[in-house]
Amino acid sequence: MQSIEERVSKFTRLLEMEQVMATSTDMDELLGRITACSQEITEADEASILLHDHERNELFFRKHAGDMGQLVETIRVPLDRPSIAGHVLLSRESEIINDVPSDPRHYKGVDKATSNPTVSLLAVPIVWGDRCFGVVEAINKPGGFNEQDREILEVLASHAAVALQNLTVMDQLQNYFQHSVEILMSALECLEPESEGHVIRLTRMATAIARKLGLEGEDFQNVWYGGYFHDIGKLLMRSAFVPRSDRMHPVVGANVIAKIKILTKIAPLVRYHHERWDGSGFPDRLKGNQIPLGARILALVEDYEEQWMDRIKAIPLAEFQEEFFANAGGKHDPALLPIFKKVLASFQA
Repeated sequence: MQSIEERVSKFTRLLEMEQVMATSTDMDELLGRITACSQEITEADEASILLHDHERNELFFRKHAGDMGQLVETIRVPLDRPSIAGHVLLSRESEIINDVPSDPRHYKGVDKATSNPTVSLLAVPIVWGDRCFGVVEAINKPGGFNEQDREILEVLASHAAVALQNLTVMDQLQNYFQHSVEILMSALECLEPESEGHVIRLTRMATAIARKLGLEGEDFQNVWYGGYFHDIGKLLMRSAFVPRSDRMHPVVGANVIAKIKILTKIAPLVRYHHERWDGSGFPDRLKGNQIPLGARILALVEDYEEQWMDRIKAIPLAEFQEEFFANAGGKHDPALLPIFKKVLASFQA
């Protein structure tokens, strides 16, 4: 029987986890934290999360807390064969089993693969509405599991279900957004057939530079989105309501991008992707570090791409690159030039 202090401590830990799950944006990190918390609050030797693979009609170990982590995560549990986890998934009811070897539903494939017998098991479904994401398991608690363990793991599983649903929706929206971006870029390439593949190439090279600079998280993501949207102004300027001037497209694009909440931070990259280190660019003739780093990266790669597209049939690539870097001094951030050389070399290797 747990003392009041122990119960308070465990529910305090659950509240902390709820805050973590509410703000999590990374699936692997989220599942890892849930698994570790499951092991901790039930005082089990090990814990696992098994997710439901609908296409293959199987459960698979996505995360495992314990000595057998990497090995366990290679194992799949078919739902057309008896298993405790499968029963919990399909019935959506948790199970406490303190004599697992004698239970006819026990799937022995895991024990055989790990050479680590399962003696006791607490399994709880992760349910959101009509969907069951999978099962969280706590394994081998000294003395066996009890109803208080079930209660606290069910609370954790209910919070996990909300977090997983939120991440699923975010992932769907992200996929929708990326497809929308690709459609817009395809439309631009239809209007400018000579630029086919330009956006993809520029984004690939720009993000490679960003990686070598150590940019991560939002800073890296902004370069990625900036690459995709840098010429969106050209597409918008096809409207009869916008004056047509090639030097205006960064301004037109940035003004529209700035109104979209999730893209607000890339508006400066779009506006300044034709600025130059020496102040000779447009639209605002910024110079040096006045130009945001992301925009300096895009400006360098955009200049390279535009020059190469103009001369692709007139000069060998190696000769063009030598000429480009010989003339790039002053126009681009000198710290970026050697990095860009390495990126180009790695692409051609």
